[in-house]
Amino acid sequence: MLISAVLATLLLNYPDPSGDVLGDGTYHLPENLSATDRNSLDLRSFVASDEDGKLSLDIGLGGLSNPLDAPLGFSTPILDIFIKTRVGGSTTLGDTGFETPPGQGWQYHLHLSGFNKEFYRVPRLTPEKLNPEDIKVSTSGTTIKVQTPIPAGQYEYWVTVSLFDPLTPAGLVTPVNDNNPYHLTSRLNNPPAPVDVLAQGDQSRSYIQRTLPPVGDLQDFRPWILLIMGTLGMVGVVISTIVLMNRRAKQDSKQNFEYKANLD
Repeated sequence: MLISAVLATLLLNYPDPSGDVLGDGTYHLPENLSATDRNSLDLRSFVASDEDGKLSLDIGLGGLSNPLDAPLGFSTPILDIFIKTRVGGSTTLGDTGFETPPGQGWQYHLHLSGFNKEFYRVPRLTPEKLNPEDIKVSTSGTTIKVQTPIPAGQYEYWVTVSLFDPLTPAGLVTPVNDNNPYHLTSRLNNPPAPVDVLAQGDQSRSYIQRTLPPVGDLQDFRPWILLIMGTLGMVGVVISTIVLMNRRAKQDSKQNFEYKANLD
């Protein structure tokens, strides 16, 4: 019974290959990072669940380190989670350096570090900052759990992991092209900031093209609702037209009958 209940709440369970915390394959992590720090940047899984009608997210990492004693329980990775709940939305994936594929877009963005939570929504085109206290963040083992006020549903997601740096405006380290072993480096020109992204298989093309495909399956019934409403409207017009035509025919028939009766 318990297993059935758990499975009933599961919306998405998406694995990510281990050991691909190297961007397109040319990224080099700073050598002063410990093994646990490096594993904290390695995205391993992403799970979306329905908890009492609200969307809950579990982000599994290869490790979870907190060298800066951040209050949320981690201080090496910084997470960006973009959620597509309907058609349309913003095509720029925050400060990550990635774009969505053409015709795609997100409606919600969670930007999480061990010290800060940011919550955005795109009602139309411009992101709107929401109350970050509506997000509950906790850790368990190597998993970061995020409870949101977003209604649960079948959505699409973009998930990226970057190296946290409290001294930068965006709070993350942007790769550079040099030979300093203590820098985050990349051979790409203008490389994206994340060192790992949620993707099944080879992620190098996403880094080279700077375009990140989503994972998951969107179920947005609103276009079907509009289509059904439009169809019902057309059916209503046809029925009204037929009723009016029948009424007019009856009136014409009655007038003809009365005319013939007067002639007789």
